[in-house]
Amino acid sequence: MITMPNAEETRDISSKSEDWGLSDIKLKYDQGRLTVPDFQRRPDVWKPPRMSRLIESILRDIPIPSIYLAEEGVGRYVVIDGQQRINSIVRYLNGDYGLSESGLEILKELKNKRYSNIIGEYKKFARRLDDAKIPVIIITTQAGDEIVYEIFNRLNTGGMKLNAQEIRNCMYHGNYNELIKGLADPSIKGFDENFVYLLGSSQDNLYKRMNDAELVLRFFAFRRLGPFHIGEYMHPLKQFLNREMEQLRNISEGEQEAYTNLFKETVKLTKDVFDRNAFRKFNMGSENEVYGKWDNKINKAIFDVVMCGFAHYAEGDNGETIIQFKDAIREELIYLMTHDEEFIDAIVGSRTYEKIPVRTRFKIWFDSLREITENQDNIFSLEFKKEVFDRNPVCCICGKSIQILDDAEIHGVDYYWRGETIPENAHVAHRYCNRKQL
Repeated sequence: MITMPNAEETRDISSKSEDWGLSDIKLKYDQGRLTVPDFQRRPDVWKPPRMSRLIESILRDIPIPSIYLAEEGVGRYVVIDGQQRINSIVRYLNGDYGLSESGLEILKELKNKRYSNIIGEYKKFARRLDDAKIPVIIITTQAGDEIVYEIFNRLNTGGMKLNAQEIRNCMYHGNYNELIKGLADPSIKGFDENFVYLLGSSQDNLYKRMNDAELVLRFFAFRRLGPFHIGEYMHPLKQFLNREMEQLRNISEGEQEAYTNLFKETVKLTKDVFDRNAFRKFNMGSENEVYGKWDNKINKAIFDVVMCGFAHYAEGDNGETIIQFKDAIREELIYLMTHDEEFIDAIVGSRTYEKIPVRTRFKIWFDSLREITENQDNIFSLEFKKEVFDRNPVCCICGKSIQILDDAEIHGVDYYWRGETIPENAHVAHRYCNRKQL
């Protein structure tokens, strides 16, 4: 169970302005006192022409926009806005690149010149670099990380505005953040292969903007509420996840291991039950188009309930219970996604993370799992449904073919996957046709 804090108190936010020399910036960076976070997985890093344009501006004494920092402690800072400017300065002073001709508008004589050339051959330019100052605004606050998060959100001015998880990656760097990224990122040793497999074709787009990491965070955050305290969820989602990152920022090695094992075991259960269709919504047909089909994209609300529902069993070493009833569980979720209007309203639309929809979908899914795993007398087998389907894969109502097994229901039996008796001469129908007739 997680205890949520009360609403944020209003606190004063103060800032101070300073001018930092280029060597000061590099020194603090090298000492680890100036953190330039990896906002994005594949950041839109400035190319040599743009970096060269910045260095030329400094050499020509053209004013540079202020760099915004958040104070993390005495003499320690994290960059809010200005990471590319800092990277360009540090890399040039390190001799990592020469000035690009296409980035130089006036000082063409410095074409291809690295920092070592400047201090060796062009003394006047070296003095300009030594004397140059960059305006720095340092945010200091007693209101906690949530206020600084909002400052990040308002001030980041890159070519592509940072999303919520990219800012969390900067704000809450620590063991918990590294754990979350490590489970989702295929480039990091120890990532969860099953998780990447289940994301399927969505993985690359999710990876680019750290939305895959946010899925991992959502799992841990909602799981900490557990099946009995989901009503304590506090809207909005952004602040709910921020608090999760802040509270667990520096978890112990033992906690990291436990969280990793729980996540991987839960993902494995999900794969065993849903395989490639995990976290997707099944859409029932309609009067104009009777054929039902799976979405290709990830539905985050479905991800939340499925993973947290299964985690309850994985954490209690009852994962085999999910496997025992996996066919019934699969049918149950498809039914909820296509026929339960309350559940459907709670997983689609713009209000899915308000308190009532969150509480609604979790309660429905937890109750469904409990109903299936505790009260079912006869275990439903997908193989039996497949036998009926293979015998005649034509809808017994509309007479059209049923294109995929998941779009087939046993005709005339309302809850066949919950132990209802299925006649030997059973027929299948499209989900839409069957429910319309029922």
